[in-house]
Amino acid sequence: MLAKTGVAIYLDSGAYPIVRWGCERAAGLGVRVRTFAHHDPDALRWQLDQDGRHLLQPLVVADGLCSSCGTPSPVAAYLEHARAFGGQVILDDTQALGILGHSPGLNEPYGRGGGGSLRWSNVEGPDVLMVSSLAKGFGVPLAVLAGSSDMVGWFEANSETLAHCSPPSVAIIHAGEHALSMNESGGDALRRRLAELVRHFRSRLRLAGFSASGGLFPVQTLAPLRGIDATTLHGRLLRLGVRTVLQGSHLGHGLHVSFLITALHDPADIDAAVDALTQAAGMKAIA
Repeated sequence: MLAKTGVAIYLDSGAYPIVRWGCERAAGLGVRVRTFAHHDPDALRWQLDQDGRHLLQPLVVADGLCSSCGTPSPVAAYLEHARAFGGQVILDDTQALGILGHSPGLNEPYGRGGGGSLRWSNVEGPDVLMVSSLAKGFGVPLAVLAGSSDMVGWFEANSETLAHCSPPSVAIIHAGEHALSMNESGGDALRRRLAELVRHFRSRLRLAGFSASGGLFPVQTLAPLRGIDATTLHGRLLRLGVRTVLQGSHLGHGLHVSFLITALHDPADIDAAVDALTQAAGMKAIA
């Protein structure tokens, strides 16, 4: 849709594949698309300065939170640079929504409310558009578009999605309402519990001689192990009753094993997972 309005897209190189596919479609329609270094506002500003002469409105596209490195995007800096050239920011905030929120602190490491990376970064404005799935933080397969009333109204009036895709079912809408109600009444307590579980997992990993990236984000990606590839390790863990996820990285360094932690787990589950990892890493190859 925005391809028709005279924009140039600036894509964070670590963006999730779904976001990249959208940018590739825009490129196929003739939109200028450039990629800048992951979470690097200075690299973005350099490209904007270089391209300023083209007189196209910049559209900065990024994930609100990177699932590979577990860190939020520098949203405020992205928006500052986009605004300097009359542009906008579009965020895929699927990973952050329901996890990050406003006023993070020692006792609320994820912040409060679960409103996502915009709340976390204390950013707002009519030039920010957020597209998210509720499937991660809230467990509901429902897509959400959030922005100014003008932008959302423009989308409703012009979107081909509304014309060619089926709407969510009544059951899914009720599930979304229930998830939001639970977030309102007890979400902050669940997030505190989740942060403690992630801390416990990382502590147990260190004691067992392993390490993982992801910070406090509940997707913890194991550092490569000497002498065992990720696919083999994933299979061994599965046989031991631990279901991990094989995923690639925006760095392009092959597959990695990731552990997904939720507020439904308890410390005993974390201990069992690390014990299984220790056993799987020490297994001899099966002929």
